[in-house]
Amino acid sequence: MSMKWYLGLIVVVCLQFGCSKSPQSYVDRGNQLVADGKYKEAELQYRKSIIADPKFAEGYYRLGVLEHSLRHGTEALADLQRAVDFDRENENYAIDLASISIEAYQLVPAKKNLYEQASQEADLLLNKDPNSFDGLRLHGDIMVIDRRYDEALSDFRRASAIKPNNPDVTLAMAQVLFAQKRDREGEQVLREFLSARKDFAPSYDLLEAHYVAAKRLADAEHLLQLEIASFPKSARPQLQLADLYRMSGRNREMAQILTHLVSDHSDFPLAHAQVGDFYAESRQWETALSQYQDGLAQSSASNRVLYQKRIERALESLGKREEAIAELNVILKTNPKDAETRFNRALLLRASQDRKDRDVATEDLESLADQYPGNAVVRYQLGRSYLSNGDAPSAWKQLKKSADLQKDYIPPRLLLADIAQTAHNYSAALQAANEVLALNENNLDAKLLRSAALVGDKSYQEAKKELDSLSKLQPDSKEVALEFADLAVGEKDYVKAEKLYRRLYQPGSSDLRPLKGLLQVCVLQRHPEKGQALLEAELKQQPDARPVRLLLASFATQQGKLDMAAQQYRWLQSKDPKSVQAYSGLGDLYQRQGETEEALGSYEKAEELAPKDPQVLNAVAVLESQDGQPQQAISTLNKQLALDPNNALAMNNLAFNLADTGTDLDRALSLAQQVARKFPNDPGVIDTVGWVYVKRGLNSSAIQVLGGLVKKYPNEPVFRYHFAVALLQGRQANDAKQELLAALSQHPAKDLSKKIQASLAQVR
Repeated sequence: MSMKWYLGLIVVVCLQFGCSKSPQSYVDRGNQLVADGKYKEAELQYRKSIIADPKFAEGYYRLGVLEHSLRHGTEALADLQRAVDFDRENENYAIDLASISIEAYQLVPAKKNLYEQASQEADLLLNKDPNSFDGLRLHGDIMVIDRRYDEALSDFRRASAIKPNNPDVTLAMAQVLFAQKRDREGEQVLREFLSARKDFAPSYDLLEAHYVAAKRLADAEHLLQLEIASFPKSARPQLQLADLYRMSGRNREMAQILTHLVSDHSDFPLAHAQVGDFYAESRQWETALSQYQDGLAQSSASNRVLYQKRIERALESLGKREEAIAELNVILKTNPKDAETRFNRALLLRASQDRKDRDVATEDLESLADQYPGNAVVRYQLGRSYLSNGDAPSAWKQLKKSADLQKDYIPPRLLLADIAQTAHNYSAALQAANEVLALNENNLDAKLLRSAALVGDKSYQEAKKELDSLSKLQPDSKEVALEFADLAVGEKDYVKAEKLYRRLYQPGSSDLRPLKGLLQVCVLQRHPEKGQALLEAELKQQPDARPVRLLLASFATQQGKLDMAAQQYRWLQSKDPKSVQAYSGLGDLYQRQGETEEALGSYEKAEELAPKDPQVLNAVAVLESQDGQPQQAISTLNKQLALDPNNALAMNNLAFNLADTGTDLDRALSLAQQVARKFPNDPGVIDTVGWVYVKRGLNSSAIQVLGGLVKKYPNEPVFRYHFAVALLQGRQANDAKQELLAALSQHPAKDLSKKIQASLAQVR
């Protein structure tokens, strides 16, 4: 065989069957990378192994173990479960899955399946072999969870006899003894272990924590000195000893240790970072910043970013936000793809008063969400960013994705409950709050949101039980007291509500919720003058407080005092020309006064400032339609639905405008029917369906729908007008004339009056 022919054969074989690496070769490479501390690269290799073979159990196992070491608990459990599913014969996979399940259950006790999984594995191992080391260890852990300490201790002692000086068993045994107040025995177990294994740092940590808790600081000091002797090139025990000295007020000894660390660059090359972190833990940010800056000045190129990130954190903690952002920008100049830095900068920019900064933050988070679609934290922060810009529908989508991606992630669920509560969607608020409580039954925020949703849902007795329980746990809680006040309003006990709100109200406070409650009670008791007096007194306390000005503007509008409301909105515009609320508030005032053109102009300015705000877009569309710009209204409504495809109000308005202009009657009918299925009894929705029927020439259907609507709502001229047009198309001129005259007698708006008169001209 010639070499040329042989090479040709290799090419043919590769083309036919593919010359890819085996799954095991990727795992072997990943294992070497883990040993070298290159975890991201190792993760990539493990993922390649399961791409090469989607049922390769070893690949899933190694990936799960790595994810666990990186504290990616949910992902670790999922991948270890896959390893077990694809190779039921490998005990190691099942044992590690059970061990990590126990850890996860201790963090999230609501997940009973984790407990059951570990318990079943322990029983399985012990049924096979009553002296199984792993079976005894796991069963001991289960007994600890059940607080059956004597049985746990028996399991651990038997396991220790099989494998003496095993770190996991020894530490568990000592912890059980400490839990039983058998301190001497616990100490003895750890001391015997340390005499044989001086190289296991967690044993020092457990014994030191015990000494500190018992206020045996001299014993703790001696132990740490022994640990330093065992790990002379580790900064950690030296920093622990420095912390002990700080706790004891021995500042000179503390300073000596820290000085030693930063002066020995060969043994402690990152000492400035570690000492800076030491000061940061006690919130001594100025000193921490100084250490980080010294470290940056002395660092090699490979450590510059490490120090720059710590400098940014210190600046942020000192309230120097602009300097912190500048530091992040320096990092991004060198490494524009640094995801952590982009993420941190986005969070800082989001807090800016400048809309442009907040938009940059949102764009960065959108980019990160595209780059890391499975990252629940990024999705959560993107949702918060949308919410800060007033885009609640987009926020809701991202928060739902975040919650779906990580089933035990509480923050997005809390925010979903809060958004739903604000939107008066009490069933959704209850659902989200209950999800949080399933994960953490003691979460106070979730309990408060649940009680608020129950009040909103008029489940007053259930809400009272929850609040009574909360008040026992938090007798001085302002949040609980506010919920009691809201409950009193719901039950129409306005005297009690006013007392509660007044007890909580503090003039000049930035928390306006008690004041808002008092205003609501004043209106319900028909004493709006008391509410106005409260607001005017509040403005004397803080004349430049924009939230108070907005509250006064809203209250004045509600009471029909439009000049007073306009004065407040114009004041806000003069102080903040980019205030969306000021422009939209003025737009509402103009609209109430029938000044459509001025209202549209004001709302268009609000749209420029908040192009993704669905409420602003909806108002613009309505005003465009009223101003004789139906095509522009259609364009605006399409923008709104692109942001929030399920917005029923936008769908209904778009259907009406499409029908009114004859632009796309098929789409108009589809939209109208879709909304009608959700809200079959809403008169505005029924009117839109009837009007679409009119425009499509479906006269009998239109007459039936609109005739029933007019019977139910005889004082709505627009319904009579639409019914009359349907009758005209159905050649029922006399009936149409009667409806048009009746509509005209109800003093309709100018634009509708013109349409009615034009139709009357056809039947005279």
